[in-house]
Amino acid sequence: MKKAQMTKSFTHQKIRNFSGGFTLIELLVVIAIIALLASVVMASLTSTRQKSDDTAVKQNLNNARQQADLFFLSNNNSYQITKGSTTDVCSVSALSGNLPGIIPMLQAAAKAGGYSQTILVSGASTSSAVFCASNGSNWAATAPLKNPPTGTTVYCVDSTRFGGAVASGTINADSDTTCL
Repeated sequence: MKKAQMTKSFTHQKIRNFSGGFTLIELLVVIAIIALLASVVMASLTSTRQKSDDTAVKQNLNNARQQADLFFLSNNNSYQITKGSTTDVCSVSALSGNLPGIIPMLQAAAKAGGYSQTILVSGASTSSAVFCASNGSNWAATAPLKNPPTGTTVYCVDSTRFGGAVASGTINADSDTTCL
């Protein structure tokens, strides 16, 4: 065989042997790029999940505000069942005619936020659970947000028709029946 034919044959055989695969370095680079993209997507999904939980909390508290309005109207313009009683719109046993108080909506807000369904009463911290207070003529309810706007920690609704994010320190669990 001539030298030119031999070199051509050897080169052709070399190319044929390496044309079917990738090197280890190439595979590791591709895996690293995929891992980087996956981490970016996971971070985005976590943020989106927190925002959807916060939206559910806000919607449940807004539903509670509407239920409280109906309770007020069906109970002779009062948030208490009878004047001076402790059974009010925030009570578990509240029932005005066929209308319940707002506890079911507050429990749904707590569940949506990933918290226990216990509704806090006086003396409790409003930044870690759902809270509701009423004095017969006014009421307020709060639930913590997972991804709150800067400077706020809870979403608050009250009998003045307010609904918005506030700092938990602006609500006193002992006595406040308004958000602001």
